[in-house]
Amino acid sequence: MKVLQIFDQTTPLVSGYSMRSRYISESLSRLGVDLLAFSSPNFSYKQNDELINGVRYIRTNYKQNNIFNKLPILKEYKTVATLKNAIAKAWDNNVGLIDAHSSPLNGVVGAQLAKQYRLPFLYEIRALWEDAAVDQGKTKEGDLRYLATRWLETSIINKANKVTVICEGLKNDLIGRGVPASKIDVIPNGVNSDEFQPLEKDHNLAKELNLEGCIVFGYIGTFFVFEGLDLLIRAAKTATSRNKDLRFLIVGGGYHEATLKKMAKDLGVEDKVIFVGRVKHEDIKRYYSIIDAFVYPRISKRITELVTPLKPLESMAMEKIVLGSNVGGIKELVTDNFNGFLFEKENVDDLVDKIAYISSHLSSLDAMRRTARKYVVEERNWLTICQKYLSIYKELGVTV
Repeated sequence: MKVLQIFDQTTPLVSGYSMRSRYISESLSRLGVDLLAFSSPNFSYKQNDELINGVRYIRTNYKQNNIFNKLPILKEYKTVATLKNAIAKAWDNNVGLIDAHSSPLNGVVGAQLAKQYRLPFLYEIRALWEDAAVDQGKTKEGDLRYLATRWLETSIINKANKVTVICEGLKNDLIGRGVPASKIDVIPNGVNSDEFQPLEKDHNLAKELNLEGCIVFGYIGTFFVFEGLDLLIRAAKTATSRNKDLRFLIVGGGYHEATLKKMAKDLGVEDKVIFVGRVKHEDIKRYYSIIDAFVYPRISKRITELVTPLKPLESMAMEKIVLGSNVGGIKELVTDNFNGFLFEKENVDDLVDKIAYISSHLSSLDAMRRTARKYVVEERNWLTICQKYLSIYKELGVTV
């Protein structure tokens, strides 16, 4: 039997969401699962149907790009209808299970298909969309849109045979809504530890960025407000005034980018905080190689307390030192002074102190680097993690 997956974003887009989607699909394919992977029309790509690493990806697109596709409620209706119609056109009678992943609109389609074809329905929650909308300024906690999104997702959960979440924080939130714990399985973020391995420093890149001979702290990812990169820039001002060899390399982009660059300039650290923008996925490990320690300074919000990030695991797999704020999502990954360091969330002084400590002890932290990679290989490797999906499929009576 085949498993039909429904995602918001898929490869070749590079984002935390699309990378998790890619690793899940490719790992399941390697484990012998026959897949059909659909993506929402919210992610459009010139190639609508292609086979990549053993997985068939079918990407849906709006027929017309007009104002009605952007209006609230109409946009959501059109998204659901477009995605459902695309799946109907490509339907395969060998499909034995519907596996829909956040957002809730994908869940709506998954629930409808499962009912229509009388198939088991698995729904995965990666983040609470109402909380993400709050961070993006699209809504406010507790307002009508917030409550409607929460109600919609809860209704999807109730229709699903099983629910997977990416961390304990999300599981606890669902239990608080009255969802039985037995219905929920945690399938955490992971890394392909064969792909992310320790690398020799790319000296050519370091020279190109004027980082040769410097101690480099870095961040690679999207510039969401909740990532707390403004705290990192404020910390950089104090840290670099105390240690002239320190530099901060920030890789990625997002709608917060212009604000962060202006902040660095206003604080007089534009020569110490280097923004390189987005880079090609095939080049990303070059940037990992020249960073000595990675900083994930997330601020405290519902989304960061409940949801675990992916990027720290990539850093650990490459035997890099990780320094994160002690929000709930990061504490699920990092144990202080064991496989990384934690600082008090939103406390710039503590962040500066931890940066100073790591800077002066870099040469003696090899054991921590090895411990971090060992943790990823043994507990957060995708092939191991995806065995849990196979167990759920079996529980739902599906042989793949």
